[in-house]
Amino acid sequence: MRKRYVTQMFMMLTVLLILIVLCISVIGFSYLRSKTTEEQITYNQLNVNQAAKNVSSLLTSQVQLLDSLATDSELIEILKDHQINRVREEDMVFTIEKRLNEKLASMIPKRVNLYHITYDPAPGINSAVATPFEQAYLQDSRVDAAQASIYKYNFILSQEVKDFITGRAYGKIQLQVNELVLMDYYSDLRTQQNDFYIVNEEGMMISNYRKDLIGKLFFHLKQGDLDTEYLKFQENNDKFMVFHQQVPHTNWYVMSEINDSLIQREVSQLKWPIFIVLLIAVLLIAILSLFFSSMIAKPIQYINGVLEEVAGGNLNVRAEFEEANEFSSIGENFNAMIIKINEQLWTIKKQENMKRLVELDFLRAQINPHFIYNTLSSIRFYVEMNKTSEAERMLMHFSTVLRKTLSRSEEMIALKEELNTLMSYVELQKLRYKDGFEVVYKLQDGSEEIWIPAFILQPIVENAIYYNMNEKEKTVIQVEVTADQQFLNITIQDNGIGMSQDRIESALKQKTNINKVGIKNVDERMKLIYGQEFGLKIDSQEGEGTTVVYRVPIMGKPDKRTIETL
Repeated sequence: MRKRYVTQMFMMLTVLLILIVLCISVIGFSYLRSKTTEEQITYNQLNVNQAAKNVSSLLTSQVQLLDSLATDSELIEILKDHQINRVREEDMVFTIEKRLNEKLASMIPKRVNLYHITYDPAPGINSAVATPFEQAYLQDSRVDAAQASIYKYNFILSQEVKDFITGRAYGKIQLQVNELVLMDYYSDLRTQQNDFYIVNEEGMMISNYRKDLIGKLFFHLKQGDLDTEYLKFQENNDKFMVFHQQVPHTNWYVMSEINDSLIQREVSQLKWPIFIVLLIAVLLIAILSLFFSSMIAKPIQYINGVLEEVAGGNLNVRAEFEEANEFSSIGENFNAMIIKINEQLWTIKKQENMKRLVELDFLRAQINPHFIYNTLSSIRFYVEMNKTSEAERMLMHFSTVLRKTLSRSEEMIALKEELNTLMSYVELQKLRYKDGFEVVYKLQDGSEEIWIPAFILQPIVENAIYYNMNEKEKTVIQVEVTADQQFLNITIQDNGIGMSQDRIESALKQKTNINKVGIKNVDERMKLIYGQEFGLKIDSQEGEGTTVVYRVPIMGKPDKRTIETL
């Protein structure tokens, strides 16, 4: 009974699949034909657009070349001299053309045989010729008869030779460019299925791979034909599609002609092979599916469930099979992969923590040798002056600053320790600079026990001292600490010279400054420990002082595990 049910289901599935294949074949072939035509239109339109751009680029370069020749200062001087000396017109033309062709040869030495320049001493040039793109036309070039079959056709660009200082016109020059130069700019796009050529708005052939068609009325354009996306015509029972694109600033049109009938015949030939292959594939799939579905469904579903758990983030799950077969092998490899992933994740996490700690140590360890040298010099000065009390105080504060600055054992310290280091540094600088500045501290009760990164206050205070030492008024620096339920807020404010916005941005970009632990390093440390939203905030205006604000999450003394996860 079970076999009969399976057979019935198989027959029903087979009939259903055959009907599906027929529908898919009909729909697919229609879609293939439609898609082929659509892609063909898109592809050829892109090609003809690219060809038009290439030709436009060529014409632009030729106009620039012509302009360079027409504005040659030496050419203008030669024309002036000839007119002053009243040289015969024939001699003048010969001299000018020789000069122009020599310069042309120096500018395009490899293809100079495809160019020729003539000079017309007529005193003026009509307005139409003043726009060279609109005056490009075909004309026999000056070549030997042996080359006439290849180099016969040219297009000509004209430009007036004019002294821009006096405004006087000295005739015009004509640049004859061989049609082969034009063809090079679209010939790479030609294929066996399509051909490219250029016609004007009247349908006369301007450029073509077949030179015998140039100059003939090859394509009769009707009014409005060029407003359509492409043109159609029929010849010898074959249908052709012609795509067109106007060359900018000209009355030329780049045309791409394809044999649509040939392409559609090639598509039609694929109909039956596709149908047969598709039908055979569907039947085989149906038979194999019925045979193997009962065998592989259960272990696959089990593996899928395990994979879903892993995708959900459970890396402790394992795949277990009772029988030794391919699925059990997959399970063993899967389990080994999960173990490897866990090990690699732990290694990566550990390496990232070590890397971060090294970066923090590197930033904290930076100190300028000039600071040490200047401080020791000041101590020596006090000793030589027998001011042992000042020297002793200075040495005490200096040792405190060095011990905290160079120590790598403390990454996070209590605020009170950071303030003690800062106070030692401030007293040290007061002994050096006497009454040049004053530091005022305003601390909220209980904030001293909050832990912060070491050595983040001194660089900002040091900048405020150094950058304002030359001011006539006494610099007052205020260090204010407040705290709410979540965040510790530290504000360092001075009444100094202030900074422009550009200088603020420069300070945040520069790695070092006076103390070699610059504002940028402090900003980077804050972001590295707490996140990108916890950097420095600097507000300053020139002449009105500077305010630097820290905002960090409140935390107590961290244990070793907490430090590793920061």
